[in-house]
Amino acid sequence: MKSDAKSLRRALTASSLRTESENLPEKSALDLLGLLRRVFGYTRPYAHQRNVLIGMVLLRSMLLPAAAWAIGDMAYFDRTKVGRIIGRITSDLDAVRVGVQDIVFVSMVQLGQMLITALLMLWYDWLLFGIVLLIAPGLWKLNTFFKRRITEQQRKSQESFSRVTAVLTESVSGMRLFLSHVRCWPTRAS
Repeated sequence: MKSDAKSLRRALTASSLRTESENLPEKSALDLLGLLRRVFGYTRPYAHQRNVLIGMVLLRSMLLPAAAWAIGDMAYFDRTKVGRIIGRITSDLDAVRVGVQDIVFVSMVQLGQMLITALLMLWYDWLLFGIVLLIAPGLWKLNTFFKRRITEQQRKSQESFSRVTAVLTESVSGMRLFLSHVRCWPTRAS
């Protein structure tokens, strides 16, 4: 009878343990969410450094695919003639120089002139200032219309100049190649 009581007690204890462990959420070593929660809890005093490190790791993980994509398009340089590439680089650099020199600096000077002129006109003749202020939107629309047309013509001119530069560079490269072959051949006079 004692053995029956012991076995019954063991069976009840084992079944009660089994049901308790089945009711609890699974706690395993690979509980990823719990692990992340603990790591973030332990590193809370160093949150700024941790967040910067995570950001850098994410940025680095995006860098490799971006570099592979950029290098994958390098076939353009194999297909395109050297003269065309040099012409394009030259025209792009010239466009940047013109953009900085002519647009930024000239715009700053013109903006200063407009403000000083507007203040002086308002000070001396407020009626004339009001008339000019009414005319300004029409002048702005007229300026925008012609600016668009001039920009299109300038782009066409720049493309034409780029083609001329490419042809000239290819011609000079071809002449250098031709002359290098001529210098290598023995002449009849020697």
